[in-house]
Amino acid sequence: MAQLYFYKKEYKKVIQQLSQVEYDDITYNLNSKTLLMASYYELDEIEALGSLLDAFRIYLNRNKDIPATRRKHLFNTIV
Repeated sequence: MAQLYFYKKEYKKVIQQLSQVEYDDITYNLNSKTLLMASYYELDEIEALGSLLDAFRIYLNRNKDIPATRRKHLFNTIV
């Protein structure tokens, strides 16, 4: 649902949707965080975006289950 809201440019609904999700799968988690970052950016929520970027950077550094190529791509995305 969050992805649909994002494509409809309903960014506040994206944030609401993602705040209700349990993250069991690492791919789902990474995609959700990326979508959340894009939504904060579109809403010009700079403080929230900055906090999420910092937390995401720490998550990437700590989680060794993320393949190296995907990790590198995600680091490039948040720089």
